[in-house]
Amino acid sequence: MSAYKRRYLLFLSFLLFAGCSNIDPYFLSGNYYQNNELKELFKLLPGEKEEIRFVLIQQISQILSKSDIHKQISFLTNYVEKNPFDPYNSYYLLSVAESYEELNALPFAVHYYQRILNNHPDLIVKGNTIHFHCIKKLLQYVDDSHLRLRYYKELLSSFEDQVDDTGKIYYSLAKTYEEAGDWDQAMLAYQKFLKLPRTGIPGTEDVYKKIEEKIDFYNADYLKWTVDDLYFLVGEIKDAIIHKNPKKLEYYKAKVNFFTMYWEQKDYDEARAKYFNITTFLFSSDPKIDEELDIDSNSTEAFLRTSHWAYRDPVWYFYFRRIDFPTDPEIDGRWEWAGIYFGEKR
Repeated sequence: MSAYKRRYLLFLSFLLFAGCSNIDPYFLSGNYYQNNELKELFKLLPGEKEEIRFVLIQQISQILSKSDIHKQISFLTNYVEKNPFDPYNSYYLLSVAESYEELNALPFAVHYYQRILNNHPDLIVKGNTIHFHCIKKLLQYVDDSHLRLRYYKELLSSFEDQVDDTGKIYYSLAKTYEEAGDWDQAMLAYQKFLKLPRTGIPGTEDVYKKIEEKIDFYNADYLKWTVDDLYFLVGEIKDAIIHKNPKKLEYYKAKVNFFTMYWEQKDYDEARAKYFNITTFLFSSDPKIDEELDIDSNSTEAFLRTSHWAYRDPVWYFYFRRIDFPTDPEIDGRWEWAGIYFGEKR
């Protein structure tokens, strides 16, 4: 479209909204009956009260959206520009945002959802609040963690009673705090999540257990039992077993979420792991230790096979894992002795 034509169309739009009864030819189509209906609606627009004008604009918008959605967008955005104090502008711009979404022009849709939220008062239309709808859409399309934090906070402060599952919102809020690097607030959001009625998080198994572990680990003095080098840690555990040194084993045993379990178990017994006393078995056994780590060991976890324990299953695998904890660069990537698997691997 040439610059001259754009200026011409804008001029016609100005005349239209200034009270001219002639419809802008840009909005006409090849449909005779549709054009007549549009002409009648445009004639009624100037001078009508806001409530009546709202109904007329809805009708015009619906007709235009069926013939050419770009014309609908042009009509609504021009109207809002010429009538900045119309109390229904948030509704008109919502139609614009949804039309852009229908066109898959998501950056434009996001722009108008944000514009409504930032610049226009909320409205309740057919029992639904427009700001609530905009926030849900923005959380669907916006990637910036700081913006998402703002939307989650507004959702919880203004619309918590309309949220279907508050638990999922607090979980998402916590994850977004993590993305933004605000770990203190992330842990507070996780704690709030744990206090709410239980809910499922798609794609995440044992979410409650994992969050509890994360909070425990965050609050622990983890530098006391973790080391930078896996082979140093494995060497210390071997030495403690060979010389029957329970104090050294206790020193390197993870102080948070240490487990003892059989391979076939889906989860470990926390009480059993907490009170498991290796000292008894250490002095009543003559354990043997493999020289090398198990073949399934890798860059994030390692297994050390031992045998001849005075236990119903004489084979124990000492389990080591690399810590994934970006909250603190000082601890992230270090190694810990995290547990024991009983029996041969299945």
